[in-house]
Amino acid sequence: MIGHDLPSALKSYAKILEAPKDKMPAMLDRYIAQLDVAPATKRSYISAKNHLAKILIDMEPQEITAQDVRRIIACYKKQPGVANTIKKVLVGSLELAFEEERVERNVARDVKSLKTEARDRYITDDEYDRMYAKASEMMQIIMGLLYLTGQRIGDVLAIRYADISAEGLAFKQGKTAHRMLLEWTDDLQEVVARARAYHQSVKGLTLLHDHAGKPYRYERIRDQWETICKRSGVEDAHMHDIRAKAATDAKKQGMDSQALLGHTTAQSHRRYLRNKETPVTSALSFRKVKTTA
Repeated sequence: MIGHDLPSALKSYAKILEAPKDKMPAMLDRYIAQLDVAPATKRSYISAKNHLAKILIDMEPQEITAQDVRRIIACYKKQPGVANTIKKVLVGSLELAFEEERVERNVARDVKSLKTEARDRYITDDEYDRMYAKASEMMQIIMGLLYLTGQRIGDVLAIRYADISAEGLAFKQGKTAHRMLLEWTDDLQEVVARARAYHQSVKGLTLLHDHAGKPYRYERIRDQWETICKRSGVEDAHMHDIRAKAATDAKKQGMDSQALLGHTTAQSHRRYLRNKETPVTSALSFRKVKTTA
């Protein structure tokens, strides 16, 4: 029964006819299409969207329950970061469905995210040197730029010739849009000059580019990084750990490591510091109690 009388029945029937027919995969695609986030973030969201599209291929937004969301996230409990990204995409997609009046409420918001442990990996000087020795010239240049600048991988791969000036190397960070200028040091000038020489046969807009003059894709660099780790015998080393190494080493050298990484708050910056030194202090002495004769 779709109505108690003819007018209400016709109104209900009209809503049925007008209801959008697309299922969750299409809803996920629409959500991703309207995102305005950094390229690296969008890549992770697209990956999560692809996982969800396979799982929810025949479901419509209004059919999804909080228990469905919980079960999906539980499938990735060994990868809490991936699980939480999947939840974010579900929350965003169902919020879009709510705005389109396809669901009564966003059930994905009822499900807790998984707890993630802060990464505490520090690449030692010896490990860095071993990896550097096994790297190709191009990867040595990238490793050098990552360490000396302390910037994210995407921001280093996006360095343009227009960002290079007599004053130094300019960055507009893709994640935060924070602008900064790194003044020249001898080491930074040397690695930039090496990059220029390496890529001089093919012109491109970016300092680091392939044989067609296009910026290197992150996936290509990541694959080469994994090969370097295997060849050097260094385990559990992420390319992003170089940024943490740069922050930690800069702080040890008395530099402003927060300014180097471009963090606007001390809280966000502390996550990158990997101080493995054991503090040395003195033990207490027993308190001497005066006695009276």
